[in-house]
Amino acid sequence: MTVWSTVVNMYAGLVEERTDGRFRYYRLQAKPLSEVDSWISRYRTYMERQLDALGHVLDTMPDDLAEPEAPSRRTGQRKA
Repeated sequence: MTVWSTVVNMYAGLVEERTDGRFRYYRLQAKPLSEVDSWISRYRTYMERQLDALGHVLDTMPDDLAEPEAPSRRTGQRKA
């Protein structure tokens, strides 16, 4: 864990730090994560349906799609 991520996580209330002599001990505080999970759960069903639909489309596509042709470029002469 980098110093920056440690500071961010501690500021967000995700990590508790305890110092014992020259050692530092970190403990995860899960309560803020449960609040995030509660917020995400409102969208979970919708996103699962969307991802299932995407999976169905990808499953029905052929595995050996030909490489798309590059768009042709005009040699472009300017109009006078």
